[in-house]
Amino acid sequence: MKKLLTILAIMFTCAGAVYAQSQYVATPVTVSKEKVKFGDRTYYSHVVLEKQTLYSICKAYGVSLEEVYEANQDLKLETEGLKKNSILRIPIHDPKAEAKAAAKDEKAAAKEEKAEVKAAEKTQDGGQTVHVVKWYEDLDGIASKYGVSKEAIMKANGLSDDKVKARTKLVIPTGGREVTETDTESKPETGEAQVEETYQPEENLAENDAEAQEEEESLEDETNEPVFKSNLRFALILPLNASGEVKSNYMDLYCGALLAARDAKEKGLDIELTVIDESRGMAALDSSTFVGMDAIIGPVLPTDMSAILGKVPSGITVISPLDAKTGALTETHPELVHTNPASNGQYGDMVNWIAGDRDEADKIIIISQKGKPAIKNELLPLFKEKGITPAVFEYDILDGRRVTETLSAMMNAKSTSRVVIASESEAFVIDATRNLQTILQRKFPIVLYGPAKYKRFETISVETLHDLDFHMSVSTNVDYNDGRVKNFLMKYRAYFSTEPKDHSFCGYDLVSYFADVLSQYGRDWRYYVGEKRSELLQTSYQFKQVGEEGGYMNVATRRMEYTPEFKLQAVR
Repeated sequence: MKKLLTILAIMFTCAGAVYAQSQYVATPVTVSKEKVKFGDRTYYSHVVLEKQTLYSICKAYGVSLEEVYEANQDLKLETEGLKKNSILRIPIHDPKAEAKAAAKDEKAAAKEEKAEVKAAEKTQDGGQTVHVVKWYEDLDGIASKYGVSKEAIMKANGLSDDKVKARTKLVIPTGGREVTETDTESKPETGEAQVEETYQPEENLAENDAEAQEEEESLEDETNEPVFKSNLRFALILPLNASGEVKSNYMDLYCGALLAARDAKEKGLDIELTVIDESRGMAALDSSTFVGMDAIIGPVLPTDMSAILGKVPSGITVISPLDAKTGALTETHPELVHTNPASNGQYGDMVNWIAGDRDEADKIIIISQKGKPAIKNELLPLFKEKGITPAVFEYDILDGRRVTETLSAMMNAKSTSRVVIASESEAFVIDATRNLQTILQRKFPIVLYGPAKYKRFETISVETLHDLDFHMSVSTNVDYNDGRVKNFLMKYRAYFSTEPKDHSFCGYDLVSYFADVLSQYGRDWRYYVGEKRSELLQTSYQFKQVGEEGGYMNVATRRMEYTPEFKLQAVR
């Protein structure tokens, strides 16, 4: 009971921090009369006052966040935020030039659309013309236009009645062609006045008008730039075990998320977090739970994630925060985004790293364990893509002294040997590094590349990693020399009276990143962000789509180096 009260106290403390921040009142923004010329453009010169936000400044000047970021790259606003008394360059818009450009773009778009429609109408398909129905057309008029009967068009297109909707593609039966003015002039006179009349029932007109308006609005939605959204709703589904006696590690992730929501206030964002305890069961949740949400973070467990994906309304971003097995669901769920990079991506990064570091004379060597070729077979095609053919040395732990002799014969004392141990067996990796250390004493320069798993091997010494200049590809890493990390540490300690854990950084990164992209670009954020790499506190995000219709996987990795000078440094 005492532990439960402690958990609840932390939760209320976290919630109190967010509530207190909601009382934050931004300083009004007055448009500056000062102007400054920078490069070939003229900008407003705006001095940032205390409690002013970037969002309020952009709104006052009528510019976007991207424009301000671009104009003030030297201030590093995206990573370091807004600072009091800093001077911002605000782009000055020329209404006449913008109106002229907009009119030009509109004219070009209309011309392009007209050309597309014309091309579609004249598309031949086995001798049959395809006609795209316009909003004001009916089947009688189309039949008259092509000189065929209405019944023939209905039969060719399998229509049960003569009602057709705008933008429907109709196949015109063989022999049908567009009737031109020349055709009309050449018709024999009958003595009767030829009156062209197109009749459309009022109900059809009303229906077509509504359809046309809906299409125009849809087209407008597709072409307009995204509008900044200042209010966001996130669901956070975690196994908090709030009703149990043992505190869940995921409470740290929750606190990191709360701190990110608080910091988002400085960007003019208001984030509402709805927390759901995954450990209490998911059966009671249905689609109505998530209506109006911008994103759902969790669940963590793959079985719970499968259940939730079937209940989430279309278009809502679902974020898998940790479990690697959940990432497999991205193949069949386009709304799912998996943020924890897969460990096999570290091998691909190692190959890229070697390709970028190597000199022409360097030796590239793969050391593999006999009878266990899986990782070696994964590495060879990756090297081939880079135009590299590595030497492969396979041996067994019991092969003894001959190993160092054979390995050293593959190396050159005058050039660097870049080595990958294609194994995750602790015993084999320890034996291989011991052999490499022996060769190193003979003055053979060696650089070892490996995944993050190596640093968790209890029997491998840190001295060995430094001796071999170990280059390690990792999924997550916190650089405590980073100013952003130092700022996060101070705030976290102040609010929660404890040190942040790995999950704390994870929660902060998740809410910070997705609040940023969803506020700027809305639900279609992926199409604007593309494969752009973003550097967060613990993780880097770079998303790639899985297949043509799947979700998205984070493929970004970070790099660490154990230098011979006994320093552990972040390389990227």
